[in-house]
Amino acid sequence: MQVGGALISLLLLGVSGALIDSHLRQWRAVVARHASEATETRFFRRRHRRRLTASTLIGVAGAMIAVWPLVPTTPLAVIAYLALLSAAASVILALGLFDAAASAKYYGARNRKEAAAAIDQLKRHADEVRKQRTDSDD
Repeated sequence: MQVGGALISLLLLGVSGALIDSHLRQWRAVVARHASEATETRFFRRRHRRRLTASTLIGVAGAMIAVWPLVPTTPLAVIAYLALLSAAASVILALGLFDAAASAKYYGARNRKEAAAAIDQLKRHADEVRKQRTDSDD
């Protein structure tokens, strides 16, 4: 194996391991923080699965790069190898896009809900201030 391929393979395996560890730590923190909130836990569980799958596939791609010298040089074997590597990369990309879309939807809805609550609180406060002014004018 060439040095460049070995370095890329090791880099991908290391990144994969670090990401998996990070996702597991995040999941434990979410479970501890949102144990009683079913909607929150459901969103974070799905996100955890997507990210864990993508991170694992990064490691699989790294391992596939490492075994390249073992792949027979027949056209069918090379095509199968490249197809599998391309499929892994495509799934990683798709999971990243799905994760981005799901996170935007979730956090957008949460931000709209928080903004509506803040506006309601401001309106109540404004009503109280108006009432105090009219009471002090009398």
